[in-house]
Amino acid sequence: LLGLAGRLVHDPALLEGREAGVTLLFCDVRGFSRVSEKLGPAGSLRWMNDVMSELSGLILAEGGVLVDYVGDEVMAMWGAPEDQPDQAERAARAALAMLAALPALNGRWEAELGVPTAIGIGVNTGPAQVGNAGSRFKFKYGPLGNAVNLGSRVQGLTKYLKRPLLVTRTTRERLGDGFLARRVVRVRVVNIAEPVDLYEVEAAGSEPRRQFFAESEAALKALEDGDFARAAHRAGTLLLQHSGDGPLLLVLSRASTALVQDGRGFDPVWEPPGK
Repeated sequence: LLGLAGRLVHDPALLEGREAGVTLLFCDVRGFSRVSEKLGPAGSLRWMNDVMSELSGLILAEGGVLVDYVGDEVMAMWGAPEDQPDQAERAARAALAMLAALPALNGRWEAELGVPTAIGIGVNTGPAQVGNAGSRFKFKYGPLGNAVNLGSRVQGLTKYLKRPLLVTRTTRERLGDGFLARRVVRVRVVNIAEPVDLYEVEAAGSEPRRQFFAESEAALKALEDGDFARAAHRAGTLLLQHSGDGPLLLVLSRASTALVQDGRGFDPVWEPPGK
């Protein structure tokens, strides 16, 4: 099969732009400023090159297009230039493989860094205009549109929800039985008009994990239905066994605040404190 460069040479019209249904993945490497201060420019370059090479190889292994590197972030795409009916599953597998690669990366770098390497990944599926997203001076084959902006915002929300991988409903609905997911929040994202349901995704696993996901979703639904005491009780009980779980902590915090305020002004759609 031709690589991206080969396909563009074979069919230059791809640069002219067309609408396509695509799945976007944004991955941010955490703590770059702290690490660069410790390692200096040369060491930071070696570290980032190793990390980006590892993550990029996993994206390419799932047939993804490497759209761009921006500082400590990589952006990838599935669904263009060739149609990929299983694009969401490819992106989810790539994301899970990227998380699974962290122990090996930390084995090479943690002693030198003093902290483990961590990443946050956001995935979204939707329509985009795909073509030359650069200029006549510098080509960049990639997507433009609301779906791209949303994917980037979802990646940013992994920091607030303390989960390394979040996907939107449009991606979740295209994942098959090989994946396990829980809805973690309905959120109003900056500059996106419609509220968005976000999900944590894992490879399908054990029955206890499936049960935990179901009970976590039940706590969230109780909160959104205005049953704040039940939501707080369910979230608090689950946290006894799942300490530090970001989505449950958010449910508990929102439910407790609503109880104190007798539900006044409660909005089932969460407003994050930042991007």
